[in-house]
Amino acid sequence: LSSLLLPISGASLFIYLTHFQFYALLMRAGIKQPAIHVLVAILMGIALWRLYSWLAAQVLGRLRRYIAEDDSSPV
Repeated sequence: LSSLLLPISGASLFIYLTHFQFYALLMRAGIKQPAIHVLVAILMGIALWRLYSWLAAQVLGRLRRYIAEDDSSPV
């Protein structure tokens, strides 16, 4: 159960921030079932959270390498 709830709790901010955008897209596509709206909001929120987490790790890794290279260069 925790493996199911952990991604949802981690992505809750992204779910909250994007659910209306996906709602509008689904309504334009003619999908009016609330259960599908909720499912899409949760799945897309998790996907965006994972994308954000990956990008943040990439940027942080590059910054750390840049700082380490800068510290090792002779002055």
